[in-house]
Amino acid sequence: MTANDGHTSIASAAAAAAVAAAAAVSGTPLSNSTHWSNEETKLLIKTWGEYRDSFAEIKRNLSVWNKVLDRLLNAGFFR
Repeated sequence: MTANDGHTSIASAAAAAAVAAAAAVSGTPLSNSTHWSNEETKLLIKTWGEYRDSFAEIKRNLSVWNKVLDRLLNAGFFR
């Protein structure tokens, strides 16, 4: 596995978790669109990177994902 493959799978997992968290928190159905814009993806990866240590340190990391979700929602990205 190359470094890029690892980042891609991490970003994919982060994206899936953020979308699921958004739906769970809001009670609103998810968008039919499965494609994320470049801006949305970049913000997710940047935000995940800022909380990377927290993800590694905290066993139950829902609170960390909620912080990531808040950042995405505050930026106007909602699925």
